[in-house]
Amino acid sequence: MADKEQRLGEIGGYWLSQRPNSRQWCRTWFDAASRQTRRASLGTVDLEDAKLKLAGWLMTSGAMVREPAGVVPLETLLVRYYEQHARRLASGHQAQYSLKKWSDFFAGALVSELTPDRQRAFIASLRNQSYSDGYIRRVLQIGQAALNRAQREGEIAIAPKVLVGEAPEGEARERILSMQEAATLLGAAQTPQLAMFLLLAFGTAARPGAILELTTFQVDCDARLIRFNPPGRRQNRKRRPTVPICDTLLPYLRALPGSPSRTSARRSRDARSCRVGQGYHPLQHTAHRRDRAAQARRRTRRSRRLPWPLDRISDN
Repeated sequence: MADKEQRLGEIGGYWLSQRPNSRQWCRTWFDAASRQTRRASLGTVDLEDAKLKLAGWLMTSGAMVREPAGVVPLETLLVRYYEQHARRLASGHQAQYSLKKWSDFFAGALVSELTPDRQRAFIASLRNQSYSDGYIRRVLQIGQAALNRAQREGEIAIAPKVLVGEAPEGEARERILSMQEAATLLGAAQTPQLAMFLLLAFGTAARPGAILELTTFQVDCDARLIRFNPPGRRQNRKRRPTVPICDTLLPYLRALPGSPSRTSARRSRDARSCRVGQGYHPLQHTAHRRDRAAQARRRTRRSRRLPWPLDRISDN
């Protein structure tokens, strides 16, 4: 094991070192299981940059075991929540901006400093920026989710309670299209894909994401059912229901290429996905589950490098 005096920039059992005949700085640690010193390149030859990268890695991925609130920076929990959970959500971008509100106001604060008085001052600062109570409530809920996750994962001993109730729920907004407006919207659809999207939206009242991910295998024209939650997908709190196909929508679904009837649809490993707006077919063909998993892994790899830390997020 390397001598303590040689551990440059050591933080939490990790330090900086260079391999022989290489200028690249490495994250270095002692592996007790193999009793060997391990290294992982940080991809930089600049010492100051390497120190920042080492600190960033520890913040997002370093081990934390029931740490007391008096020693853990709040920023650490916010970043770990985003990197390890929120960034994978459909609402990840909104969570990113909510976390930045916390990060800006509580810059340098420890978790133990989230007292009721400091939280009320945070809420007051958001109101001074003309944010609505509904938006402020969502910001508070994101912060509470970050703290709860840290406690649930065993990173901190106990999570302080966020005063979500200090921001009342906003009033529901109601906007109903008139028949003339609906007809104008349908008439403005310039592609078959957009027209089918609007027909499905009017005919099922489903969320846009559920419609865009709909496959022919989920449509059963004979039973007159659309199963928005495909087999193998876990339901979440928003839930994707099974809905009946109305009289208006049925002939359009029957006329689609590929006949999206459940009785005639077949699983095919070679089927190709076709999203709304990307091809001639307004529904996706059913892709093999293994193919979809591979596509998800590629998307994850492409989006792995996201803005960090939170103070680099622009308000624009």
